[in-house]
Amino acid sequence: MITTTSPRRLRLLAALLVAAVAQGGLSAPAAAAETDAEVSAPADLSGSYRFSGSGDQTQAIDAAIEAAIKNFDGPIREMARKRLKDANKIPSAVGLEIADDRTRVSLDQRTIRTRSGKTALYTDRSGTTSRVSHELSGDRLIERLSTAEGKRQNDYRLSDDGRTLTMTVTIRSPHLASEVRYKLTFARE
Repeated sequence: MITTTSPRRLRLLAALLVAAVAQGGLSAPAAAAETDAEVSAPADLSGSYRFSGSGDQTQAIDAAIEAAIKNFDGPIREMARKRLKDANKIPSAVGLEIADDRTRVSLDQRTIRTRSGKTALYTDRSGTTSRVSHELSGDRLIERLSTAEGKRQNDYRLSDDGRTLTMTVTIRSPHLASEVRYKLTFARE
């Protein structure tokens, strides 16, 4: 358990928290790096969706965050909790566009674009750069975000009737006691 607030531990926590924010708060692209993956889309996944989940989903996020920060103590734990909650706010809207060689994922005001599954570099509002890629795997779109401090994966899957989008979020970092994992549901507009 972390029980002191030494400068070294604070820097470690700051790096972890910047990674969490970067994974949840991306903005405009900085540059693109190439990979060889191809993306082709099931047309029915593209669309606009509104959050339709319940308070249970909010409670699941809170519980996952608490489990992940259980090894932190005192002010470090409070800072970690705040940063992770800020980085994992439930978006009110999700937009998916998968056409030709382009993929676009919009969560409220943040938009991430990639081409043909290639990795793009994105810089968030705090100046942290993340590598982002999109991949179609069967009936789901997988969005991967990574920094030196951690990784986030957003899996988007459409229900059989095409009305409900489920977003499964997984955040991993060697600094956390456990991964942060939760599901959110969205209704097609």
